[in-house]
Amino acid sequence: MSELSHYRYIDALRGIAFLGVLTCHVGLLLKPTFPGYDVFMMGARGVQLFYLLSAATLLRSFSLRGAQERFPIRNFFVRRLFRIAPLFWFAMALYYWQMGARPRYWAPNGLQTWHFVTTALFLNGWTLTSINSVVLNGWSVAIEMTFYLMLPFLAKRITTIWGGITATLCATSIAIILDRALMPILTQTTPQNEQVLIPFFIYSWFPSQLPVFLLGFVLYSCLQNETVMKMLAGSERPAWLVIAAVVGCLGLASVPKEAGWEIPLHVYDAIALMFLVLAVHIRPFAWIVNLFTCRIGVI
Repeated sequence: MSELSHYRYIDALRGIAFLGVLTCHVGLLLKPTFPGYDVFMMGARGVQLFYLLSAATLLRSFSLRGAQERFPIRNFFVRRLFRIAPLFWFAMALYYWQMGARPRYWAPNGLQTWHFVTTALFLNGWTLTSINSVVLNGWSVAIEMTFYLMLPFLAKRITTIWGGITATLCATSIAIILDRALMPILTQTTPQNEQVLIPFFIYSWFPSQLPVFLLGFVLYSCLQNETVMKMLAGSERPAWLVIAAVVGCLGLASVPKEAGWEIPLHVYDAIALMFLVLAVHIRPFAWIVNLFTCRIGVI
């Protein structure tokens, strides 16, 4: 298998992930009654698509470099830090220059020193008012950085498709338990003007997103498995995988948030998106993998 991180389809899917998130943010300017509003909001799943791709490509890179480098784990952390931190810290400075520490939606009582410290250390994903307040939408970077800390440990222990599936099921079960336990605690201890932040925090904190990364382990193992690839490589099967992914995501987008599903909807979305990645790996459809999407992904 070629170097996974250099595949054009990976760049294209990263571009689509970005465009999805951009579409979601445009949708936030619309009213919920706007036709197609749920489809706009579905673009938020670009984050889960990025997490899947991140896990798969980093596993490939970690495996290759581990056989070549003397200190692969140390080098991995150094590369991740210098790839993410400089621009993120610049974003912190830029937002502070624009908004200072005054109250905002994500921090109704304003920012304090600890908000900046936790964000600079990428620990902002663990508290209600820091997860998204210093750097707008910085939550996804905090979650990604937490995953980086766990990757060397997980990569040595999850090495098969069934291992990835088992880990995903365990992580999902733990997430459900933690989310259910945390909700009443936050409701009772959070000031009234910060209560609106609780649902987003429950969705976005690391335990809720970990199953998506672990599905990336399943994806990587599938891509490495010749038997699975041959099984999916039939003439019409990639197209059916794409259809399943699109129908699955569209169907989930129309499910009311109060439907009471045990498993978080974004985990189901990640499964559908995994089908998409597998399909495009086998057959890079031109309407998905093209100059535009690849260029956006590279940028």
